[in-house]
Amino acid sequence: MGRTLGDADAVELIEDGPERSPAAVVARSVWCALLDLHGSRSDDSLYALLSWTPLSSSAEVLALLAERAVESADRADLGESVGKVFARHPTRCSVPRRHAVYSLNLVLLHVVLTPLCSSRDIGVGDWPRLTAFWKSQLSDVEWSALVDTLHVRWSGTSAVLGIGVPATVECGGAAGRISLREAARDARFTGDPVANEFLRAFEALPDDRYDVDYAQALVQLAASPVDPAERAAHYLRWAGRYPDLVLDRLRRDVTVSVETLRELAGTELAASSVFVVQLCDRIGRGGPDADLLDVVDGLRLPRVDDGCEIALLDAWLRLHEQGYRHPSHRRVDLAAVLRSVDFEMIERLRPDLVYRCGTVAHEIGLFD
Repeated sequence: MGRTLGDADAVELIEDGPERSPAAVVARSVWCALLDLHGSRSDDSLYALLSWTPLSSSAEVLALLAERAVESADRADLGESVGKVFARHPTRCSVPRRHAVYSLNLVLLHVVLTPLCSSRDIGVGDWPRLTAFWKSQLSDVEWSALVDTLHVRWSGTSAVLGIGVPATVECGGAAGRISLREAARDARFTGDPVANEFLRAFEALPDDRYDVDYAQALVQLAASPVDPAERAAHYLRWAGRYPDLVLDRLRRDVTVSVETLRELAGTELAASSVFVVQLCDRIGRGGPDADLLDVVDGLRLPRVDDGCEIALLDAWLRLHEQGYRHPSHRRVDLAAVLRSVDFEMIERLRPDLVYRCGTVAHEIGLFD
């Protein structure tokens, strides 16, 4: 560091200083360069230090600089000097990487020295364009550390900046596919109008479902009109991951085919009493009852099942009331069903079924 600065005092500082951690050395060196900038108006030392690695890569360095800023009587003057350097520095840099790193480090220093300043205070006319340039020159790890460190809040068209130093820097956070939350954080940081326009579509998602896949499932299952085969493919695709969403859409779909229901009965939905209730609610209403009953039989449910008792009973009663004749391979003992029913529970929830059960019981001679 001393050789980089070309400063004998800096060499002595590194070799003999009471704090010898790398972060402490960097923080002291940067502070010395700041004082040199304030005294001589030359940013040669600052540029040599700050055009290689983003300060946001080290939470400890920023924390130490923040401590020094709080204790310094020249804090405001130093912040003003950094702002002036930022305004003029683009003409001296020819290497994009160093230009990006130096400019973001100047912004970080200005925010350390002037808490909660705006991008316009530093002389940034186009924050989204500047941050896009930074992102193009930084590694995934460096970019993730920067976004974690420099907090951005928008006030009109100006970015209000503040530093919140994280306890640790996540090195792998930007690897692979990013989450919707990370995308939202990134778009909020850069102020990219295109990305933020897309993110507006996700604002209504619940916190526990703030996920691109859930949004895609929601759109695919709710889109209308859709070809029945395509809608069936969407049901099957999302039945395992979002069964509650599929069941909610299925409940409203009066055109779903029996074949689709049969395929869904082979997925995780088969274990849901809600799915069984929905199947039963379709029976005895003028549809393909024989095929629907085959699907129910495939689930191997008892004739009266816990959680589905009312729906099953209602379905059997509707079939009897319509004079439906079961095929020979399916024998429904309605008398056995009526004997096993918990009428006290049914009377509390569906008193109309109790009356209908009594009528059917008389018709089949259960009270003879």
